[in-house]
Amino acid sequence: MTKGLLKLGLLDLGAGTSFFIGNKFRRLGHVSIDASDPIVASDKMTPTLFVHGYSGNRLSFGPMIARFERAGYGRKDMVIIVDDNGSLHVEGQLRSAQPFIQVLFKNNIAPVEKQSLWLHYIMQFLYGAYAIKKVDFVGHSMGSVSILRYMTEYRDITDVPVVAHAISIGAPYNDHNVAQNTPIIEDLFLTDKGPVETTSLYQYFEKAMQHLPENLQFLNIAGDLKNGNDGAVSINSVLSLRYLVENQLNYQELIVSGRRAAHRLLHENKRVDESIYTFLWKKHK
Repeated sequence: MTKGLLKLGLLDLGAGTSFFIGNKFRRLGHVSIDASDPIVASDKMTPTLFVHGYSGNRLSFGPMIARFERAGYGRKDMVIIVDDNGSLHVEGQLRSAQPFIQVLFKNNIAPVEKQSLWLHYIMQFLYGAYAIKKVDFVGHSMGSVSILRYMTEYRDITDVPVVAHAISIGAPYNDHNVAQNTPIIEDLFLTDKGPVETTSLYQYFEKAMQHLPENLQFLNIAGDLKNGNDGAVSINSVLSLRYLVENQLNYQELIVSGRRAAHRLLHENKRVDESIYTFLWKKHK
């Protein structure tokens, strides 16, 4: 890597950040490690990375990860905090077969281009430090857009894990502003051929989708408060992705409704939890 200094808290890989071992940490934003647990071989691991949205923090995915841990779906082995210069601060150690990694951007309002580059640094680290061959992603809102941009922008890089599954929650794929909420929710109408109008972001993805990983499986989740949006992102913007990936990959959609279909509550939604479990882990039970 030529950009960004890796600061690792990993055994003989160097010092620099908090590395907890011997006690279990259940606080949101920290890892859950027990030194008595055996370390699973890296070729048996499939880490799941959770990437928050605009202005997100440890509370964005922390409660969801904690629920998944209690249910026995996996364990939160690692937290990676990314500085604005791309440096990685790593807490924890990958030890389990289905480790959860919480990704936290210190500059949590950085643009998609920066975030996708930072995800690339994280993937290089996982490959170099652990020889991880395969990962899954779960993203919320702008985090999902950054994940998709990472997968298209850095498709030809070989020293990174392959993305096997990606889950997108409430992502504005056809908005002019993919970051903070705007007074008017963008809602560009969809026809059976796609959006009637496309934004610069959507046009970028139109040209880049052929670079998606082969055999990628994708679950796209939208929220509906019975008015065509989740209070921040329209269903049309979320589902506009359909027209970019159809006939190209294993693509599924889910629309959830009810009070917890609000944008900021989608990662606190029981049906969303169940859909993630079914999509990623049920087959292993």
